[in-house]
Amino acid sequence: MRVQALITASRSDQKAVPQQVVVVESPWQALKLRNAWNKPPALQDFAMLLQSHVAQLLGEIEAQIDRRLLEILHVELAAPLQQVVTESLTSPIVAAIAQQQDLTAAIEANQILINGDAQAIAIEQWLPTICLLDYAIDVLNCAITNFELWRSLRSLVSNCGWIVPISEQLYLVSDRPVRLCINSRRQLHAESGVTALAFSDGMGLYARLGQLLPERYGKIPEDDWHGRWVAEEPDPQLKQLLIEGIGYERLSLELAATQLDAQWDYQLLHWDAALVGKPLTVITQPGIELEVDAVPVPIDIMTVEAALEWVAAQPGGGWPEPLSSKGDFWECWYRTPIDGPMLRSSDQFNNSPQFASDENQNSVD
Repeated sequence: MRVQALITASRSDQKAVPQQVVVVESPWQALKLRNAWNKPPALQDFAMLLQSHVAQLLGEIEAQIDRRLLEILHVELAAPLQQVVTESLTSPIVAAIAQQQDLTAAIEANQILINGDAQAIAIEQWLPTICLLDYAIDVLNCAITNFELWRSLRSLVSNCGWIVPISEQLYLVSDRPVRLCINSRRQLHAESGVTALAFSDGMGLYARLGQLLPERYGKIPEDDWHGRWVAEEPDPQLKQLLIEGIGYERLSLELAATQLDAQWDYQLLHWDAALVGKPLTVITQPGIELEVDAVPVPIDIMTVEAALEWVAAQPGGGWPEPLSSKGDFWECWYRTPIDGPMLRSSDQFNNSPQFASDENQNSVD
């Protein structure tokens, strides 16, 4: 296991080497088990060790690369990847944990992004730096003094999910997601009632165009969404997601709108704040085969002609990009869970032989 190799790669203190590395199905399971352990976590030592190893490798390659090239790699490679990883993976995982009923785990999950005394290491956050190192070592042929350390770090980021140290001798490593769906805009996104992010224990969440959806909406395909949900939903952000998913034209059929004007097959429709959260005026575009069925316009516009003039004056000089996700490319990545022994969500923590053996080892030390 690369968690063990990472620590042994540059340390001779065998007391700090974990005797047990237990794979669990999801970060949520790892945090629940850490809570049940009810002892201070050994996170700080491992986090500092990981940081020192990465800093060592970065220092070696920085001495061999022109500073301007290094800045380009940071700006063009590491920074964009960091944004994608955070928005499409780490933050959604934190949100998925927060949706679970275990409030303590949810609080601890949010600490991951707040301070350095968190309960877990979101290992994917190291991916941009490891990719930069990988490019420098494999493409630019930068030399490093400890290749085994580099192999361990690369394997750790490539194959592991979150790491939750329980003690100096016991580390929990969560499996990676079994499904991850993003669209062409690099947003977490899935349709047709499919979770955009899922783990093998069922932990997951629904998302549309990068915005999280509660299960009551996400599990239902957008074509089956109802206009009345917009009026019933109290959350303004969810109202807007529902409106965009349903589409203004279908919304006008299911949720009564006032027709302000009609001309050249265009309609100018208006909904009061009581129905859609805030006053909304849209102009519908003729032709049901078009991806964009309508766009919102300022609520003081009262005629189709004025609405068309306003649309034409917007950046691009024409009808805007699709407001709904229909027609937008999206793709899912699937993978099978880790092979071999895994502590499942149905296993009892206190009765687990892995944890029992760890406790014995601690008593011996």
